[in-house]
Amino acid sequence: MGMLKMEKKVNEKETYNEIKKKYVELKKTINKHNKLYYQDNNPEISDTEYDKIWKELEEIEIKYPELKKHNSPTSKVGYTPNKDLKKIKHSRPMLSLDNAMHKDGVVNFVEKTQRYLNDKNNFIQLIAEPKIDGLSIALRYENGKFILGSTRGDGTIGEDVTTNLSILKDIPKKISQLNKIDIFELRGEIYMEKKDFLNLNNLRKKNGESLFANPRNAAAGSLRQLSKEIVKKRNLRFFAYSYGELSKEIQFETQSQFLEKINNYGFRTNLEFKLCNNINDIENFYNKILNARNVLKYDIDGIVYKINNFNIQNRLGLVDRSPRWAIARKFPAEKATTTIKNIIIQVGRTGVLTPVAELNPVIVSGVKVSRVSLHNQDEIDRKDIRIGDTIELQRAGDVIPQVVSVDKKKRKRNAKKFLIPSICPCCKSKTYKKNDEVAVRCSSGVSLCKAQQLGSLEYFVSRDAFNIEGLGGKNLEKFWKEGFIKYPYDIFYLSKYKNKIIDKEGFGEKSYFNLINSINSKKKISLDKFIYSLGIPQVGQRTSKLLSKHFKNFNNWFSNLEKLKLEDNSAYNKLINIDGIGSDVANDIKNFFNGEKISIVKKLSKALEKIEEYKISENINSKISEKIIVFTGTLDQMSRSEAKSKAEELGAKVVSAVTKNTDYVVAGNDSGKKKRIAEELKIKILNENEWIKFISK
Repeated sequence: MGMLKMEKKVNEKETYNEIKKKYVELKKTINKHNKLYYQDNNPEISDTEYDKIWKELEEIEIKYPELKKHNSPTSKVGYTPNKDLKKIKHSRPMLSLDNAMHKDGVVNFVEKTQRYLNDKNNFIQLIAEPKIDGLSIALRYENGKFILGSTRGDGTIGEDVTTNLSILKDIPKKISQLNKIDIFELRGEIYMEKKDFLNLNNLRKKNGESLFANPRNAAAGSLRQLSKEIVKKRNLRFFAYSYGELSKEIQFETQSQFLEKINNYGFRTNLEFKLCNNINDIENFYNKILNARNVLKYDIDGIVYKINNFNIQNRLGLVDRSPRWAIARKFPAEKATTTIKNIIIQVGRTGVLTPVAELNPVIVSGVKVSRVSLHNQDEIDRKDIRIGDTIELQRAGDVIPQVVSVDKKKRKRNAKKFLIPSICPCCKSKTYKKNDEVAVRCSSGVSLCKAQQLGSLEYFVSRDAFNIEGLGGKNLEKFWKEGFIKYPYDIFYLSKYKNKIIDKEGFGEKSYFNLINSINSKKKISLDKFIYSLGIPQVGQRTSKLLSKHFKNFNNWFSNLEKLKLEDNSAYNKLINIDGIGSDVANDIKNFFNGEKISIVKKLSKALEKIEEYKISENINSKISEKIIVFTGTLDQMSRSEAKSKAEELGAKVVSAVTKNTDYVVAGNDSGKKKRIAEELKIKILNENEWIKFISK
C-alpha cells in the first residue's frame, strides 16, 4: 500500500513537470506569434490556430493558477510599441476581448453576467456588432479639435500615429458639436477594404515586393509607416465603436445611442448591428453576418456582443485584460483540403522568382482554386511544403488563397524538399538573393531573360500605361515569339513586318491597319504615363506624377537618371527632396536604371513623336472644378484612367463611391450598382458622349 502511494506521488510529480514544461513552451509560442502579428504585421499562423494555442494556455492557468505570473500573455494586451514611434500612455486601458468559439460560449457569457448581477430571470439586452479585423486606435479631441491619435500597443502604452491618422478622410479634424467639450476620446478600428487590399498587393507584386497576408496586416503595416505619403496612397478607413476618456459634460446611456450620436459628429460606424433581447436574436444575427461575410467590402472575423447599457457595463467592470461586459464570437476559418500536383517557378518582369503550387482544383469560400503562390523559399521551408503533399487551404481575408498546413502523415516517403533553383528556369542565368530580401532574383537583365522581357512588355501596353488596343496578351506574345518585338520601342516599328503580320492566322489587312493606327495614336504621351510605363519598383501612377511635376520635361528627368548612374549625389538628392519620394523609392529608381535600361529609355523616346511636358492646369476654374465625379461602366472612346486624368486636370475630384455629395456620375456600358444608387439619389448622370460634350464646352 505504501509503495503504491509513493508511485502515485512520483507519477503526479512527473505529470506536473510535463505540464509546467508545456506551459512555458506555450507562452513562448504565443509571445512569438504576438510579435509577428502585432509588431511585424507578418503572421505565420491563422487566427483559428492561434486561438487553439491560447485556449490551451488558459486551461492550464485555470487548473494550475500557481503557474501564472504577471508576464503571462493572458494578462497582456497587444504588443510592445515600436521603438521608432513616440510612446503614448492611454488615459484608460485599451483592452482585448474574451473569445467564444461556439454558441455555448456566448450563452455561458450571458448566464455568467446574470449570475454576477444577481438577476437570473431577466435577459440583459446586448448589442451585436461585426468584429472588424483591423488595427485598434484611440483618437483624442480637445474642444472639438483632433490633437492626438495612438495605436493600442500593449493596452497601456501605444504608439503616436497622429500625423498619419490626420491624413485619413474618415477622421474629422474638427467637430463643431464638441467645441465646448474639454476631452472626448474615441476608439475604433483602422482597416482596409478588400478591393484596396487586392490593388495594393497587385502593385507590390508588379514591383517585385513581398505581399501582405491579409487586409488587417496591410492596414497595420501602412499606418505604422514613418512616411505619411505611403499612408496617403493606401486608402485606409476608420470605423468608430467605443470611447475612452470623456469630460463630465458629455455622457451616453447606451452603446446604440453612442453609435447614433457619433454618426452625427461625422464618424463612420458599422450600420450592421442588432439589439439582442434573447438567445435567438444572438444566433440569428451571427448566422446572418456569417452568410453575408463574403460580400462585405471589408474583412470581419466574428461578432462582438456587448451589454448595451453603460451603467450595467460599469457595474460589471473589468477582469485582468478583458471587460466582463463583452465577448467576441469568432467565425470558423473556411478551409479545404487538396494535393499539390507540381511546384513551378514564375519569373516576373522585375526578375523575381516566385514558386507557385499547381493543385488538384478545390472550392474554397465559393471560389475554385487551382493554383496558390508559395511566395518565397522562407515560406516553403517554414511550412515544409513538397510536391505531392496533402495541404489545407484557406483564402486569407476571404480573398487570396494560401496554404495553412501540410498533412505530413499522408506524405510519400520519397517526397523531396523543394528548393528555388540557383539557375533561372527561363534564361539559365544564375539567381541571387540580397541580404535584406527574401526574394530570389534572376541575375540577367531584360535583354537575356525572356520572362522579364514579356512581363515588361505586357506592363508597357497595359491600360494605365500606353494603353495600346489590339496588342494585349495573345498578340503581344505571338509577335514576341516571332521576334518582331523584344523591347518596348520595337512596338513603334511594327509596320516593317506588315506582310508577315497580314499573313498570320487571325490577321488580315483590316486587323493590321487597326493595330498600326492604335500604335500611332499613342506616339504622343504625357511624361507621367511614360515614366509609369517603364515599371520601376514603387513608382506607380501617383509617384510618376510627382516625378513629372518636379522635372517638368523628359530631358530634365533623363539627364537626372544619367547623373544618378554616375553616382552623382546631387541627382540622388534631387529625388529624395521631392515631397512624397523618400530614400526607399529613390534607391529603387537608382537600382532599376542600369546601362541597358538607360539605353532602352533613350531609344523609346526617339521612337515617339512627343513626350508632353508637365503643365499646370489652366482649367482649375473650369465648370467641374471642385466637383465630385464618379466613373462607372466601360467607356468606348477612352479608358477609365484617361477619363479620370482628364477630369482631374480640369480640377475635379474623382472618387470611387457614389454618395449624396457626388455631383456627377459618368456611366459607360454595363453600368451597374453605382448608376442605380445615383438614380435613387437623383444625381446627374451623363453618358460618355454627354460627358465629352460637357467638358469640351
